[in-house]
Order: sequence, then structure tokens, then C-alpha cells
Amino acid sequence: MNREAKQTLELDWSDKNQAYNFDEHCGRYSNMSPDTQLHPSSATMHDQVCNHTSWTKFTQDNLSKALQEEQASNSLRTLVERVLLDTTEDLRAQCSGVDRAFSQRCVELVEAKTKLEMRLAQVDRKTDRW
Repeated sequence: MNREAKQTLELDWSDKNQAYNFDEHCGRYSNMSPDTQLHPSSATMHDQVCNHTSWTKFTQDNLSKALQEEQASNSLRTLVERVLLDTTEDLRAQCSGVDRAFSQRCVELVEAKTKLEMRLAQVDRKTDRW
């Protein structure tokens, strides 16, 4: 939707720039210009030509839509950042939990090894007596 709003604004700008260039070029002409010719009804307003009000409304609508899309993008960006922060905190908490569990398991393993070594020593002493 951002791309669509951007494209609409760029097309609107392009149209306005082209119209400005036409106006600037044609503004240099006068009734006495050597390369002008009389065309009947050339100065009348045609139906397909937009007026100042519709031109302004079209531009304001485009700008309003673009601003709305920008605000939606900012809201989405804020939401994504919040989700990423929450996910980071969850991953860190999970990492801490895994580290604690692993450390506890290592302690249990050492205790089990010590008990087995003591039991082995007892069994060795008993077998030596026989």
C-alpha cells in the first residue's frame, strides 16, 4: 500500500510538473507571436479538462492517503519492534532457564558419578576379601 501511495504521488507530481512546463512554455506566447495560429474555441474550457477545485481535491486526497499509509506503517513498525523486544526477552529468559537446568543436570551427573565410584570401591573391597 505504501508503494501504491508512492506511485500515485509520483504520477500526480509528474502530471503537475508536465502541466507546469506546458503553462510556462505557452505563457511566453501572445497574440503577436509569429508561430501562433487562430483555432476556434481553443481558449474555452473543455469538459475533460479539470478545474482548480478538482485539481486541488485530487492532490489533497493523494496526500491524505499517503499520510494515512505512513501512519499505518509507523504503527506497524512500532508493533513489530515491540514484538521483537518481547521475543528477545522471552528468548533470554528461556536461555537462562536452560542454563540453570543444564547446570543442575551437571551437578546431578557429578553426584551420580561420585556415588557410582564409591559403590564400585565397596564392591572391589568385597571381592578382594573373597
